[in-house]
Amino acid sequence: MTPLLETHQLCRQADDGTLLIEDLSVAFPAGSRTAIMGAPGSGKTLLLRLLAFLDPITSGEIRLRGNLVPDHGIPRARRQVQLISQKPVLIEGTVRENLRLPYSFRGNRDRMFDEAWHVEHLRSLKRQPDFLDRYIGELSGGESQIVTLLRGLQMAPVALLLDEPTSSLDEDTALAIESLIHCWLQEKGERTLVIVTHTEHQAIRLAERRVTMDRGRIVDVEEGWR
Repeated sequence: MTPLLETHQLCRQADDGTLLIEDLSVAFPAGSRTAIMGAPGSGKTLLLRLLAFLDPITSGEIRLRGNLVPDHGIPRARRQVQLISQKPVLIEGTVRENLRLPYSFRGNRDRMFDEAWHVEHLRSLKRQPDFLDRYIGELSGGESQIVTLLRGLQMAPVALLLDEPTSSLDEDTALAIESLIHCWLQEKGERTLVIVTHTEHQAIRLAERRVTMDRGRIVDVEEGWR
């Protein structure tokens, strides 16, 4: 079966010539759940950014559903592969305005903002509908992370890349977020999850495969490791 997302001999070089990602080949099959672990600076976050088509590669290739993504296809690929960063990037204004933001982009103008969808998921996270009217500057770090996750999930991606998604959340909210991620995975069986986490327990709850990185390389892959 063709992997949903895969890299072949992927390299990313810094301006000074340092190899940040070196000769990295890995496949993420449809329906797979992978935890990427490793020491700080091992290249985990950079790999997610490359997989999400946010940073340029130096050499090698990234394939989505077996196909290379041309430059003109990158906006569509970014909609299909959503990266939720550790540090949320939000605009000034209300939560609702931030959730509506992706629909202002040309590639998403054929889609409609579904407020009822957000209200339903906010309730599952123990937030009331008036959360949509709150201003971004009033939110805690954890609440900002909730907004970022919902903004990504509403686009119905086929691959979700998470970089320490619950690092700013209390335990109850973190578990509710994990439940939301599980629901997203179960809605369609071919969806793929890739998560960077330093928390072994979270990796066990969310992933079925562990990939360990060191100095920009994959040094170990454990299937069915839980």
